Amino acid sequence: MAIKQHPDYCIEDKDLLAKKIWRYMKIDRLIDLLKSGTLYFSQSDKLGDKFEGSHTLKDHERQERANELRRANTPEKIREQLYSFDYPNFNKLIRKYVYINCWHINSIESDSMWKSYTEKGKGVAITSTIERLINSIQGEELNFLLGIVNYVDYDNDSVTGRNIFNPFFHKRQEFSSESEFRIATYFFMSIDLLDRKETDYGKKVKVDLNALLDEIIYSQY
Repeated sequence: MAIKQHPDYCIEDKDLLAKKIWRYMKIDRLIDLLKSGTLYFSQSDKLGDKFEGSHTLKDHERQERANELRRANTPEKIREQLYSFDYPNFNKLIRKYVYINCWHINSIESDSMWKSYTEKGKGVAITSTIERLINSIQGEELNFLLGIVNYVDYDNDSVTGRNIFNPFFHKRQEFSSESEFRIATYFFMSIDLLDRKETDYGKKVKVDLNALLDEIIYSQY
């Protein structure tokens, strides 16, 4: 079943589609995957990186300069209402509506990923390919964004793009060893969110396990 992919974040390149991807996890996450037939998408502000989905210092400075120029040519009564765009607060808000499922791109196992995403090295990893992941997803009512994470200098680089999702496909250089591929979805102003409890920090999306899974590998550490 073909999923709906955002036109700016879709994967069509055959070499990229064939890339091997890994998802490292604790045993209980594997059991849940196998029992429920769902992949867990975490609310983006719960991924453990306070910079997740945020703009860089350069972006903030550029936005403020643009606001100052606009203020200078705007009547005082409406100046602050029109040109007081607040990047940090906007970023904090949108992160609550974007949900992400993360994978590691690699042709071989990664020692650092075992240590980072399992408990004392005890856990499992599932492998797949980007194409198999796409083909396995059964959330036809959702729109998905797919892409490789770019690692940048948050002091000197920019992550501003054509739309509000671009920061979610950039992370700080300190995370470059993760070599991350991610698939994201979003729930803007949906009835589902209006009924959400404060403890609902993730969404489960149905997948075809036979289409998704290549291997299940148990940690040897």
